[in-house]
Amino acid sequence: MNFEQFGQTRQVQDLGTKKRRQRGFTLVELLIVIAILAILGAVALKMYQPIVNRTVCSEVEVTVHETMLAAVKYLNETGTAPSGDATSLGIKYPDHVASVVIGGSGSSSSPLTVNGTAVDNKCPKGTKYVLTENEVKGKWK
Repeated sequence: MNFEQFGQTRQVQDLGTKKRRQRGFTLVELLIVIAILAILGAVALKMYQPIVNRTVCSEVEVTVHETMLAAVKYLNETGTAPSGDATSLGIKYPDHVASVVIGGSGSSSSPLTVNGTAVDNKCPKGTKYVLTENEVKGKWK
């Protein structure tokens, strides 16, 4: 060990007289970051909305197809065609489906028809999805 250091007096700098530079972000810098994040959020929301609308269309289509299968099964089991709301067949609607209505008698002159509608008409393809018994794929009207 070096004992010479203990005998010497050291000069201590007076930290109170020197200005210390404050570290951190200024208000302008924070506002710029917030503005950039707001712009990015707005762009992301505009890109996200069409995806949500397509999802609404898909929910209506799936519910209509499920209802058609249940209606055909009901017709084959009972010999009479169901009519009215799809809830009579035990079909539950997803959140974005407003109504699903069954029509037709199931005969060749009046095939079963299922109409599905999205809540607030949010589907860009049309306001109503129609599927008839003889079709594999329905049509938006």
